[in-house]
Amino acid sequence: MCGSEMKFLDTKLSEDGCPAELLSIIKTVLSGCKKVSNILSSGDFNHLSFEPNAAKHDDEIQTLSAISDNILKNLLIGHTHLKAIASKQDGQITSVNEDGKYLLSFDPLDGTSNIDVNGLVGTIFSITLSTDWLSSFSEKQFIKPGELIQAAGFVLYGPTTSLVLTTGKGTHIYKLSREYGDFVLLRDNIVIPKDTREFSVNIGRQKYWPERIKKFVTQFIDGRYGTGKKDYSLRYSGSLVGEIYRILCRGGVFLYPQEGTRRHRLGNGKLRLVYKVMPVSFIVEQANGLAFADKMRVLDILPTTMTQRAPLIIGSKHEVERYVKADKKGESNAQK
Repeated sequence: MCGSEMKFLDTKLSEDGCPAELLSIIKTVLSGCKKVSNILSSGDFNHLSFEPNAAKHDDEIQTLSAISDNILKNLLIGHTHLKAIASKQDGQITSVNEDGKYLLSFDPLDGTSNIDVNGLVGTIFSITLSTDWLSSFSEKQFIKPGELIQAAGFVLYGPTTSLVLTTGKGTHIYKLSREYGDFVLLRDNIVIPKDTREFSVNIGRQKYWPERIKKFVTQFIDGRYGTGKKDYSLRYSGSLVGEIYRILCRGGVFLYPQEGTRRHRLGNGKLRLVYKVMPVSFIVEQANGLAFADKMRVLDILPTTMTQRAPLIIGSKHEVERYVKADKKGESNAQK
């Protein structure tokens, strides 16, 4: 965005050709996010718990995730254009309006373990078209590839409250103006650099990774002496929304690999495919990046369940492509 002209969310989405019904849903989600932002910025957490399972032990304690979930659901439950909503918090599908045109899935508060250290947290959401012949209570409504997402975004609760949003016409970043009480366009049509000198991964977990992941990450650590032929810096925030925001702002690659131990076979990753992986992948690819779940492009995956998990490598296109090519080469050699 150039010059000093202030552009509000409604104006930008209208310019992008966003349907009025979709715009209305997005604004309702953001109304809830503003309330969550106010709670987080107040810093009054003495009566709350950061632990996701605390409420199971003490009915008097409400988690911040549960509070965020309730705020969003209370606003969305009466929305005319929504057929159903699905929240990662309880894993439940809530029927809204059988005649609604859209479906909404969301993670009310990503990165909650960061709250007690004043780290980054956020709300992730995605919106798809509903299927007329399926009941609003049916999980099958939400089982569709990421390519069919109509809008995806996340609100980052940091030093400022920021919104990253795409409706399939590029990815834009907004900031919440406390003066106007609305989101104002900060950067439009984000283009992630194809190459990077930054990577992000929880390096302490490398003993649990597949060998191909270990080899790929080694090139970052080896720097100019490795196959990458350049030095890299390690960045890790412990928050998916924080990682993606940094990638959008200055490039980079983030990995959340599969893990396996002697007792447990290699899993499918930890991040929820529908609630987290698909929305951020749609956002990043709309900004010239790339996202893979191990050996498959994320947006090509057809989920099997709402609770399905997936590994993730996402960010600057050339770095992700290098991983994919190296993985295919390794498979080819193994078959010889």
